[in-house]
Amino acid sequence: MFRNVLRLSAVLALLFNIATVNAKSFSHGTILQYHHVNTTTPAVTSISPDLFKQHLELIHQQGFLVIPLDVMIHSIKLGIPFERKVIAITFDDNFRSIYDNAFPLLKKRRLPFTIFVNPKSITSNNDSKLTLSWDHLSEMKRHGATIANHTQNHLHLLQKLDNETQPQWQNRIKQEILSAQKQLEQELGDTPKWLAYPYGEFDKHLKALLVEIDYLGFSQQSGPISQTTNWQAIPRFPASGVYSNLPTLTTKINSLAFYIHSESPVSELRIEGSPMPAIEIVVDSHNVIDSQVACYFYGEKIYSESEIRGDNLIITAQFEGPIPFGRSRYNCTAPSKDGNYFWYSMPFISTNEQHEWQD
Repeated sequence: MFRNVLRLSAVLALLFNIATVNAKSFSHGTILQYHHVNTTTPAVTSISPDLFKQHLELIHQQGFLVIPLDVMIHSIKLGIPFERKVIAITFDDNFRSIYDNAFPLLKKRRLPFTIFVNPKSITSNNDSKLTLSWDHLSEMKRHGATIANHTQNHLHLLQKLDNETQPQWQNRIKQEILSAQKQLEQELGDTPKWLAYPYGEFDKHLKALLVEIDYLGFSQQSGPISQTTNWQAIPRFPASGVYSNLPTLTTKINSLAFYIHSESPVSELRIEGSPMPAIEIVVDSHNVIDSQVACYFYGEKIYSESEIRGDNLIITAQFEGPIPFGRSRYNCTAPSKDGNYFWYSMPFISTNEQHEWQD
């Protein structure tokens, strides 16, 4: 009941915003991604309960409305602008600290959130100190949570088995997704057809598979979402570990989404040590200060160019070096004429020559 009231409140607020929309409206949204909310778990994927509380306070202070993820996506797809800045909160994996440390803070503030879980590792009772149970998930769903698919086993989805053909891989991964969905629906009822990619790893083949089975795909590269977002590569801002500090988070959550006409190269699995690809993104030039475009790799500014052609801005960039092992990404930003920053990110996935994967 509470969850339905929460979603109805968000929809009513949205309808009010449509009726009162003016020149200062927002056609994009920001999605935050968390894992552990704990002080004793791996620092790279963790945020302390106290700092998570500060994040919620910052979101309020910055004037954001926290809305259900489905409301954000449906509104943006339909081109319905928001009167206020909007944000959605998500968690990946079945960590007990979400229930113990994040849920009380979210429940107190009546804030909706989404948890992407792996059914195979969900416990049948509440005794585990490390993982969530179905009872925990059911309780959180009653109080504003959406529970969604993170695959059955949290595999590296792009990794093929020995001698596995492309059709065999496709069928195995499809079953990995659909079996998790079936179990979520059996235990918790209606479940959206969303998939958060384990480790944020995807390529053109996996995206095509999600199109075939009519799923949205959520990744881990940063950036806000807009109507031109690729719905099988939806970006989220990681907000744990080194990405959890308040000053940089303030800049990120206030960032703007480029209106993207095209982007290259296509997402595909690469081999460590091969040349780092050049990227080209073609975006709408409206409101962009093109002379201050900057692109980064591992936080270091790299060579980039920008060119205005008609109403479009063409941004090209390349790191002059080999692609590293594991997961990396380019980030490109540019100031807007109204004082914020546009933000775009393109991820890359690579294995080594022994076809090993970064966990």
